[in-house]
Amino acid sequence: TVAACQAVVRTLHGLHLPALAVRRSFWPEQDLARDQWTQRWVRREISNLEYLLALNHYAGRTFNDLNQYPVVPWVLADYTSPELDLTDPRVYRDLGSPLGALGAPSRVANARDRYESLRANGEVP
Repeated sequence: TVAACQAVVRTLHGLHLPALAVRRSFWPEQDLARDQWTQRWVRREISNLEYLLALNHYAGRTFNDLNQYPVVPWVLADYTSPELDLTDPRVYRDLGSPLGALGAPSRVANARDRYESLRANGEVP
C-alpha cells in the first residue's frame, strides 16, 4: 500500500544514510552557497576531506555507483615510508602534470598525444 511505502521511506530517511541525502533544488551551486560549505572550509571549521565530499555530493556523486564515485585528488607520492613528513615537498606528487603523465617520458608523450587528439576532434580535454 502507499502508506506502507511511505512508512519504509520515513524509516530509511530516519537512518540518515548518506546515499539517501536529497538535494533541495535543481541548482546545486545555490545549495552549496546556502549551506556555506565554502565559508566553513575557509574558516577551517571543516576538513579538506569533508569539503571535497560536500562538493561531490552537490555534484551528484555517490559511493553507491562506481560510475558516479566521489572524486578526491591524489596528492601523495610517498606510499612506502613508515612515517610522512608533510612539510617535505617530496612527499607530494607533481600536481603540474596529470596522473597519466607521471613516470616514464613515454607516458608524458602518450598523455600529450591523447590531449592533442581530443582537441583535434573538437572535444574539450
